[in-house]
Amino acid sequence: MRKILSITMLCIFLVSCSNDEDSGEIGISDQPLTGILQGESFTFVDGKSFDTITFDDEEALNINLTNVSATCEDFIGDFDLRISFTVPVGVGVYTDINIVDIKNDETPFNNLDRTVEITSLTETEVSGKLKLERNSNDIAEGSSFEGSFTVPICQ
Repeated sequence: MRKILSITMLCIFLVSCSNDEDSGEIGISDQPLTGILQGESFTFVDGKSFDTITFDDEEALNINLTNVSATCEDFIGDFDLRISFTVPVGVGVYTDINIVDIKNDETPFNNLDRTVEITSLTETEVSGKLKLERNSNDIAEGSSFEGSFTVPICQ
């Protein structure tokens, strides 16, 4: 009887425990996206997103964030500082995202297997949050940014 009670208590304890990732809380600030992008100060101001198709023929959103005012008509290649990534269409936490940070006309830097959370998605805009910590290396200066964003979905 004592073994059954002990096993039952252990099962209850294990079921009641959860980690932040399971509960959807991934530890990314809700404050507006800000930080350092390849050694330059970066504060999210605007951006745009558009529908795309992945290599697996899945629908996705390509999201581009910048530190200047932008519209759907602006060419993303003109943004001096840009954060770019592609996520599946849908609200959720995605842990295998390639976040690309781009400074001026320099070579873009790929940051593989990063986490992006899409918190809201309508027909006209997408909101989410992301976090990146990368030290400087021979290819690019370090990047460290975190926070939330909302951008239009452009046609």
